[in-house]
Amino acid sequence: DGNRAAVPWLVVVGHRPLYCSSVAEIKRCDDEAPEYRSYLEDLLNQHGADLYVNGHNHQYERSYPTYRQKPTQESYADPKAPVYVVNGAAGNVHPNDPTYLPAPMVPWRAAHGKGFETSWLRLTVVNATVLTVDSVLSSTSEVADSFTIRRSAAPS
Repeated sequence: DGNRAAVPWLVVVGHRPLYCSSVAEIKRCDDEAPEYRSYLEDLLNQHGADLYVNGHNHQYERSYPTYRQKPTQESYADPKAPVYVVNGAAGNVHPNDPTYLPAPMVPWRAAHGKGFETSWLRLTVVNATVLTVDSVLSSTSEVADSFTIRRSAAPS
């Protein structure tokens, strides 16, 4: 925390999802993700993590800023909790699974992949107050999803 002025963005990368809503991987999302959240979520929130990125599920999915399964807001302006991104779609030799729980069941989910296409993430640190994340389709380089975290002031 004492180095945030020099390193303003805290991006944590893991293998397993802390938040997911895959129908095909329902055991991972209903059983495993809550267990991993019990180990990490309070630490991520306490230390001001901006973004948690993981793979494992062969899908793309993004949350709103979320804490304890509830979105803290539906924007990315001065977020009060980390954003969670599942990006297990890159390099997958099998088609990705586009099945997700219905939106009313997952109020924290902001976006998800729409088809079987693979993708990769591009993180662009514009400066200490703006971080953009793009999900880029592997076959066409088209941006399938994008969001920008904005802060009103740089961390000190």
